[in-house]
Amino acid sequence: MFHNSKKIVKGLMLTTEYKRDIYHKKLHYRKYLKRKRGSQSKSDVIEKSNKIFDKLINMPEYIDAKNLIVYCAKNNEVQTEKIIKHTLSRNKKVIVPITNTELRILEFSEILDYDKDLEISTFDILEPKKEAIRPFDLTRIDLIIIPGVGFDKYGGRIGYGYGYFDKFLNSIDKNSPFIGLAFELQIVEILPTTHHDARVDYIITEKRIIESKSEF
Repeated sequence: MFHNSKKIVKGLMLTTEYKRDIYHKKLHYRKYLKRKRGSQSKSDVIEKSNKIFDKLINMPEYIDAKNLIVYCAKNNEVQTEKIIKHTLSRNKKVIVPITNTELRILEFSEILDYDKDLEISTFDILEPKKEAIRPFDLTRIDLIIIPGVGFDKYGGRIGYGYGYFDKFLNSIDKNSPFIGLAFELQIVEILPTTHHDARVDYIITEKRIIESKSEF
């Protein structure tokens, strides 16, 4: 009994050390990749975002999708205004995230008009105005397009550290592809992640489409 207790304590210590190690590595990558992304000019962000747009709308996963979750970009993230407006013009439904800071979860609303339905809200992100909130059955979603601070070739992703997208993606049935949008400079060989970190199926950069490898 005494020896078993020692093993349990040692295992807990290793687990704690591992978690602490992952946490600090994530902090490093988050800071490093945010700095790299922030080093781009506004014109670079727009030009690269347009190239990503062109790749996305020609993917079979996008063409076949009828109901899409699309994030609203902030600052120097891959811009999505063009994606959202194009998607709406193709009579597809666009559903955008709403940040519930009290419950620390994402909620979602369909939008009909990018310019009329959205306003600056939590974390300086565009979200639906209260009068424009339209709940949507998430079981009907065909495609989910998400941001990230960094990605790796295995579909690993790190965000801003709040866990909103991870909680959401891990809570739904995996019946629709997850696509991450990123600039090429946000891609690394492998990120420090755990089983709590949701992975994406594809990553689109201005240079290529990365299909996540299945080794993990």
